[in-house]
Formats: sequence, C-alpha cells, structure tokens
Amino acid sequence: MIKINKVLITGITGFVGSHLADYILENFSEVQILGLARWRSPSDNIRNILDKITICFGDLLDPFSLKAIFLKHKPDVIFH
Repeated sequence: MIKINKVLITGITGFVGSHLADYILENFSEVQILGLARWRSPSDNIRNILDKITICFGDLLDPFSLKAIFLKHKPDVIFH
C-alpha cells in the first residue's frame, strides 16, 4: 500500500474543498494538508483549520505557480 504523507486540495477555500480538508483532518491526522488558493480567495470556510494546514497561493491557470508548488511541497495526492 502507498503511504500518503501530503495531499494538495485545490479550491480548499470553497465548500467542497474545505469539507474535504475537515474530513481528512478528522480521519487521517498524520496527513499534511496543502491547500491551493488564489490570493483573493475568502478564507471563511477554512478559518477553523488555518492553523492545521499549509496554504499555497497559486492559480490552476498558471503552470509556473503550479510547478513551483509541486517542486517545493511534493504532494503525494492532489484533489481537484
């Protein structure tokens, strides 16, 4: 079985992304969560977990920002 240490959730500030992050934190406490967000994304949905996740600012439409995030953080799984 593959060991998953880091997951990247695109759109973590949205409804689905924030609930997925909550679920992972509650059920897989050993997994580090990286959240992809645009600089202008509201953080209301993740206010309660901001201290438990790492926010990576970037844009899915910008391949350079994605490459930088992938090289720096090396996520094992990406949820989009």
